[in-house]
Amino acid sequence: TQIMEGFSRKNGDVLDEAFIARTRVALSRYLPDVGPNFGNARWIRNEYLPNARAKRDRRLLSRFSLGRYETLTDEQLAQIPEEARHTLTAEDIPDVEGLSALAGPLDVELPPVLTPEAMLDELFEKEQLVSFARSKANPDSGQTFLDTADGSGIHFSLSGPTGSGRRTAITAIAEIFARAGLIDSKEVNYFGRGDLVAGYVGQTPGQTRAAIAGGQGGVAVIVNPSDLFRDTGSGQDFGPEAVQELANCIAEYGGSTCFVLLDSKDGLEKFLKAAPSFRRYFQNSFELKDLSIESMQKIFDLKVRHNFVFEEEI
Repeated sequence: TQIMEGFSRKNGDVLDEAFIARTRVALSRYLPDVGPNFGNARWIRNEYLPNARAKRDRRLLSRFSLGRYETLTDEQLAQIPEEARHTLTAEDIPDVEGLSALAGPLDVELPPVLTPEAMLDELFEKEQLVSFARSKANPDSGQTFLDTADGSGIHFSLSGPTGSGRRTAITAIAEIFARAGLIDSKEVNYFGRGDLVAGYVGQTPGQTRAAIAGGQGGVAVIVNPSDLFRDTGSGQDFGPEAVQELANCIAEYGGSTCFVLLDSKDGLEKFLKAAPSFRRYFQNSFELKDLSIESMQKIFDLKVRHNFVFEEEI
C-alpha cells in the first residue's frame, strides 16, 4: 500500500482511508498465492490503480449526471469539485476478478460501503438530528428546521451522555453537509477551553480567532462551552473574551463553516443563559440518549469493517 500511495501522489490522486484499508485486506488475502515473480509494484502501477481510476470516473459521471462514458473529458472535469475528481474512495476498489494479473477471483468478501446517511439511520434512526441533517442536505425533503440569523441554518447544539455517539453523529453530518455543498470540507475540528483561552491579558481574542480560522470551512465543534464561564477564584478569567471572539468568528465564517456546541444539557443551558446572543445561531438543539447494546455493536462494526474480517462466531 505504500507503493500504491507513492504512485498515486505522482499522479495527483488522494487515497482515502477506506480505500487503503479495503485494499490492504484484499491484497493480504490474495497476493501470497501469486508466486515469487508476480511483480507487485508493476501490477499496482499498471493494472490496479488504472482500474480504480476508471471506476472512479464512472462513479463521478453517474453521480454528477454527466452521461455514460468510460473516461472524463476536460469539460466534464470542470463541473466536478476538485477534491472529488482526485480522490479514490472505497467505492473505487477495482473488480480484481477481471484483472489479467490475477488467476482467479478474490477470495474475500469486502464489507459494503456505508454512506453517512445510512450510518445516521442505523444508529440514530429515531433522533431529530437525523431529520435535521437530511432536511439541510435536501431542502425538498419536506422537513423544515429553524434558520439561524446568518441564513445558513446549519449550526446546532448537541448534548447527551458520554458514549451516546455524539462525535460519530457529527462526523457523519460533516460528510453529508460537505457533499451537499453547505460547507467547504468534511473535516471536523474540536476546540476546548485550552484551545481558546490564553493565560494573559489581551491574548485570548487572538488565540481564539487563530484556532477557529485554522479549522474554518468544515465543522468547528466547541467542546463544553460552559467551561468558558468558569469561576477561577482569581477574579481574572479570560473565558468571556473567548466567547465574544467566538461570536465574531461565527458571524464571519458561518456561511461556509458549521459550528456545533457540544456539552451536557445543563451545560448548554448554562452557556446560553450567560451568552444569550448565541441563541440566534443555535436555534436547533438536539439531545442524544444512551446507546443501546445493539447500537454499540453497530458502532463497533462501523469502526472495524474496513480493517478487519471476523469469523462469524466472534
